Amino acid sequence: MKANILSIVILLFCAITASSVNAATIYNYIGNPFTSSRNGTEFIGDWLTASITIFNPISSDFTGDIFSNGISQWTIQVAQVPNTRLDSNNAVLRLEWPLWFHLENGQITAWQMLAVPSFPQSGSFQISEIYTTRLSPYGSINSTSDEFVLSVPEMAQSVSYNNPGNWTRVQTSVPEPNTLLLFIYGSLMFLIKRKKAT
Repeated sequence: MKANILSIVILLFCAITASSVNAATIYNYIGNPFTSSRNGTEFIGDWLTASITIFNPISSDFTGDIFSNGISQWTIQVAQVPNTRLDSNNAVLRLEWPLWFHLENGQITAWQMLAVPSFPQSGSFQISEIYTTRLSPYGSINSTSDEFVLSVPEMAQSVSYNNPGNWTRVQTSVPEPNTLLLFIYGSLMFLIKRKKAT
């Protein structure tokens, strides 16, 4: 009797909470090689990479803007220099340059992403900021460029102007809640029947 009641309760809960698959939408960025530098940076030929994870699934026909509050995780770095990585755990975004992405038919076509390290730095290599932007109407950066800027050496900089890279989308799914509940339900029924058999 108790097993039957439990079955009904779980099945009703699954029916009430039935929903489509929850998904996070991930976009990865690969920039074009830096073409100029100043004050001694040695990254000519290297490029920026970045990644953002959007809370909600993005359909292939979505057109609109995504801001910081719609993004759960992000990273940006010089591709071949691992210790330049800035991400949502060790860096901050400047308020005057909001994290912004414009999408046309599910693809990122314009953006602004500027990160500043929040961890202590010392020595002869200290990051000031890393950013990539294309046709942004926000903040004071409205150019199209990828830039890696150091505070030590002072204002050392590697840049790729007017030659934006590309964002590609990766859709990742996680089990919907009612699927997990059905798995739990099946496991419970198996254990109950096994107990009765013994």
